[in-house]
Amino acid sequence: MSKKRRQYSNEFKAKVALAALKGDETTSALAARFELHPSMVSQWKRELLDNAAGIFEGSSGKAAQKSQEEIDTLYREIGKLTVERDFYHAGSIVEPGPAPGHDRAAIFRNPEPETAVSAAGHQPFLAVLPAARVAGRGSGADAPDR
Repeated sequence: MSKKRRQYSNEFKAKVALAALKGDETTSALAARFELHPSMVSQWKRELLDNAAGIFEGSSGKAAQKSQEEIDTLYREIGKLTVERDFYHAGSIVEPGPAPGHDRAAIFRNPEPETAVSAAGHQPFLAVLPAARVAGRGSGADAPDR
């Protein structure tokens, strides 16, 4: 099983980088003293030199960077929403909702059963029955014996 990578605190990194900047000891000597690889000492020294100007910027530099990141995020969101809006309004696809001309609920809202059935595109069910049955309505005259 491999060893877990060691993580060093920012204070420790600063201490090693400052010692490297002093120049009293060689990089190899500092690495041996702090039990590090020499490339780590060189990397932290370079990072300290690159970011030294940021120390004196104060909070305004960080705030400006954070503000710029937030602005970038908002512009991306605006662009995404604009594309979606244009896509829906261009007529490329039908917007979500019921299809035009297909109101299924109208069949059930209509109080007159004949109209409701004819609205569905079918003949009223009484018209399908033989005329004698409808006229007789259970008189039994033309009904078969049971």
